[in-house]
Amino acid sequence: MNEEKKRFRIPAFWQAVLAAAVSYLIFRFGFPPLLPATLMVQFMIITIIGILLYFAFDDARWTEFKAPILSVLRDDGKGPVRWVFLVAVPLIVAYTVYDLVRPTSNAPVELRQVHPAPPASLKIFDKRFDLATLENPVRGEILDTLTQDKEAGWEKYNEAVTAGRDVYYQNCFFCHGDLLDGTGHYANGFVNPTPINFLDPTIIPQLQESFLFWRIATGGPGLPKEGTPWNSAMPVWHEMLEETDIWNVITFLFDYNGQVPRIWDPEVSRKVTGMKDELLARRKGMQGMDLYRFRCEVCHGEMGMGDGVAADLMYPRPRDFSLALFKYKTSPGTLPPRDEDLFNTIKFGLQGTAMPGWASLLSDEQIRSLIPVIKSLDTTAAWAPDDADEETFDEDGYYTKTDFRTVTEAEPLDGQITYSEESVVKGREAFIKSCKECHGETARGNIESGKKLEDDWGYRIWPRNLTKPWTWRATQSVAAGDKERDETIQSIYSRLSIGIPGTPMPAHRAVEEGNKDPVSLEDRWHIANFVYSARNAAVPPGDGVVTAMKLEGGLPGSPEDERWEQASATTLNLVPNIVKEERLFLTLNDSVTVRVLYNDQDIAFLLELDDRTESRPGIEYFTDLMDENLEMYPDAFAVQLPRQDAFRVFPSVEKPLYRHGDAARKTTIWYWNAGSVDPAKEPGAMLFDGSGPNKPLAPRVEDTGLQATGSWKDGKWRVVMTRPRFGGAGGDILFEDGQFIPISFANWDGSNGEAGSRHTLTTWYWLVIPPEMDLARVYGMPLGIGLLVFLGGLGLVKSQRRKAV
Repeated sequence: MNEEKKRFRIPAFWQAVLAAAVSYLIFRFGFPPLLPATLMVQFMIITIIGILLYFAFDDARWTEFKAPILSVLRDDGKGPVRWVFLVAVPLIVAYTVYDLVRPTSNAPVELRQVHPAPPASLKIFDKRFDLATLENPVRGEILDTLTQDKEAGWEKYNEAVTAGRDVYYQNCFFCHGDLLDGTGHYANGFVNPTPINFLDPTIIPQLQESFLFWRIATGGPGLPKEGTPWNSAMPVWHEMLEETDIWNVITFLFDYNGQVPRIWDPEVSRKVTGMKDELLARRKGMQGMDLYRFRCEVCHGEMGMGDGVAADLMYPRPRDFSLALFKYKTSPGTLPPRDEDLFNTIKFGLQGTAMPGWASLLSDEQIRSLIPVIKSLDTTAAWAPDDADEETFDEDGYYTKTDFRTVTEAEPLDGQITYSEESVVKGREAFIKSCKECHGETARGNIESGKKLEDDWGYRIWPRNLTKPWTWRATQSVAAGDKERDETIQSIYSRLSIGIPGTPMPAHRAVEEGNKDPVSLEDRWHIANFVYSARNAAVPPGDGVVTAMKLEGGLPGSPEDERWEQASATTLNLVPNIVKEERLFLTLNDSVTVRVLYNDQDIAFLLELDDRTESRPGIEYFTDLMDENLEMYPDAFAVQLPRQDAFRVFPSVEKPLYRHGDAARKTTIWYWNAGSVDPAKEPGAMLFDGSGPNKPLAPRVEDTGLQATGSWKDGKWRVVMTRPRFGGAGGDILFEDGQFIPISFANWDGSNGEAGSRHTLTTWYWLVIPPEMDLARVYGMPLGIGLLVFLGGLGLVKSQRRKAV
């Protein structure tokens, strides 16, 4: 038996099959982005040829390899097996050909080098840098000081890290995130490439600091050709930061992630590694106030007042712990939150905000150690024991002991009403009666009361758009089954009953015992069911492909035309322009839905966008609702397309820079704005030519080929733009059948003070005009080739059977 095991080996033929199968799996799943079908076929052909050459190199091995094949072809008892192969192989070949020639709306694969080779030198900041020899001067000064005076060296290091941290949080964390993992609250608007994950040990530690300096300083436009397509949203930071700022940020990145850059000098590398090891030893098991200082202070502030270095650039702002007002809790009435509430907020974060979930970096024990810190930053005695005397508080109102109060009471969830169509109808009626003044009749957050809402800190605040579940802060928005659905509804009910402390959202259950509930228990459950039903399940960005649909006859010229419902809708993320001065950081409009119809002559776009206000200068109602510190501008929309000669898809994808292209790759911009009430100005459309982010757009005053109209109703803009498919101004894109065309969108929310470069935008996505179906090509070619393979197989069998005889 043991000898048989020792003699066991895989026959040569099955070795070849196994090698081909493993190669296919590697090509298919091992190297993202996934290979296109045409490239996959080429790679597999080359692989199979290589496998055959390997076995043919040795006569004995080749004979062993052929043996099972010849047996199937020649042996009398293998007839059924022969027919299986005679049918299966042509079918596989025919399907492969069909898959290659059939029309598809899958976006072209955009292959790019993630870390292209830097240039030999770089000229910025009025001097030239030799990137081959460039070292971090900030780190060099630290090491020199450390050699002479250890304490002074560490002080200089901490100063550099703090300075770099402040620059990072005021400029970088919107995309790269609080965790430095590339998941900032605007990262979902930049999908290819996504912001880099600075925590990935396979990326940052493999790079020299000179490489990072080059990439940060020159941004997306600084990428060489092998780094295309030009989707990178990375700003050109040498236009907005000082040289020292960039070096400080690099120093901060390596400090925060506990890693070391690639350094060629072994002595310098040893010193930097020694500093890293000492830092990690200090931070091992870090808890409590030390942990707060390291991870939380930058946003929440030194004393927890929500006044960190980037607080003014966040909406909503970081929580102010000093007032013990926490928006999302499960404790009833005016009680402070339970420890579980604080724990869950830290661990899982608040979606739609800059507050991340810390589960990937902090242990449960570390998270729990932050709860007493949060309580200690309260100045309202909310967590002080009931019997605490005045001597236990300092002059600023902080409780000086550690025996903090623990809240255990939870909002009751009694009387849940089963989710049903009947309950949703009743819930809508109750919602209109109790909630529409703030949230609007369609639940989009468009205020109907005429009241400007502010939170307890005096900041302008807007009601939640309940149709967008990805903006629900602490409520599970994805419900995979009945259990998850019911849990989501319970969370909505709790929010409705408790309210959101510190905001105009009131509690709809009586706070004091014996008082009548503002909204009855039954109606609260019905409203929760209705709000659940109102959510839009289409979370952007989908697959990023906008597919046009052909209509016979004329195209709809009105947003209300029912024919728009025939077109597929694609929802895309909007993010504020944080890329180029003058930048925008605070915005409410976060997505746009696009539908496209076309006929033989024209193409029309319908842009739908939830916007709480109809913004036009001089419109009194909405002017009264906006922040008094902002100026009203007209709402506006834009579609950006490359010029016909500004991009190509084969052999590789090339696109213009999506911020108005560049000198070699210009863009055309379709623009519409809502006009003005005072001074009176009708809504209007115009075409612009873009030739780069540093050059003003050139209006086409004489070109009237763009027709556009728009309407605002119940918190939603619907704008139609129509233009001829062919024959526009010289160089404009041609909307040809079967074409994949890069396309991006922009929106200006006038009541948010957005004008000029201060607006929201998308990166490049794809518009596809489906090709006309060529039946002979799509079906005839696969059938013909499959038939030829079948006939060839019959001939091969006949020939081999003769040889056997």
